[in-house]
Amino acid sequence: MDEDIDGQRLTRYVSGQCTADEALAVRRWLAADPNRERLVAELEAAWRAGGWAPYEWGVDEGWRRFDAARRARNRSSFRLIHGEKRPAPAIVIRDSGTPIWRIAAGVLVIAAASIAVWRVGTPRGRERADANAMTEVATLRGQRATLRLPDGTRVALGMASRLRYARAFGDSARDVYLDGDGYFEVAHDSLHPFAVHTSTSIIRDVGTKFGVRAYETSPSTEVVVAEGAVSFSAPLTGEEPLLLHANDLVRLERDGRSTTLVHGISTADYLAWTEGRLVFQDTPLREVIAELRRWYDGDLLRLADTSIGGRRLTASFTNESLPIVIDRIALSLDLREERHGQTVVLHPRHH
Repeated sequence: MDEDIDGQRLTRYVSGQCTADEALAVRRWLAADPNRERLVAELEAAWRAGGWAPYEWGVDEGWRRFDAARRARNRSSFRLIHGEKRPAPAIVIRDSGTPIWRIAAGVLVIAAASIAVWRVGTPRGRERADANAMTEVATLRGQRATLRLPDGTRVALGMASRLRYARAFGDSARDVYLDGDGYFEVAHDSLHPFAVHTSTSIIRDVGTKFGVRAYETSPSTEVVVAEGAVSFSAPLTGEEPLLLHANDLVRLERDGRSTTLVHGISTADYLAWTEGRLVFQDTPLREVIAELRRWYDGDLLRLADTSIGGRRLTASFTNESLPIVIDRIALSLDLREERHGQTVVLHPRHH
């Protein structure tokens, strides 16, 4: 982000509270980079959709930390806490190589989305019950987030993932809706059941720590239990719910009708993403590429032949750059790299 545009000024611009001179400076800053215009346009659209009245929201501390980290060239976490009477989740963003100014924009988008749902139903101070209003927290490609829900449950959100829950969360039930990777350390409350909903399944807490992988584009939904137990149900199978215990894995195929239960798995490998490690276990190359796009925010890797998409990779990466990861994949799967500018095409190697 340019030195002359700080977070507070960008916030005032989006909310219509900046001066004419500030607005002119921001417009010049936006005109210098089309990506800036796109991201701020998305934020403005979210702001208008919420119908918010101008008011103070808790980004000052987050921006102060961001600015200090930027000056030190240090990609540290940013915590944004919204100061309404009913607390919005505390959010920590972690980056995996995304340009620092874009992280700032992503943080703003997440903060704005949180405020939108908390303000729905109470425009300009008028109380209007709206139990259907939803909070949404989303990460970009190359980002992870950690948040704590109003009930104390800790959630780690993976790359390019989305979590939603109702404004009335905790009043009677505690339901969240996941698209992507999520790891949950649930604050158990038998009177207020906690459940994770995916497009094909429901995972209910029985006092536990567990991970859910449920990208809409993935071939399956996976649930891994690290501690305690969960109840897993898939309505389309017509089967009774499964009770999963520590070190159990259940896999539900995309059609929602076929499940596989595995005991005694290594949860550390399946939940490695929560520690910033990228682990593949006998994973088809086509799925490896989809995951690399989430982690590295890039679409620069292609397969010359779809048949090699079925080759299976077992490997682990920690903080390696994308070129190094591609080199190791090519070596492991006997592939040849062909570069076209910044794009890498993988070919089968002919002996």
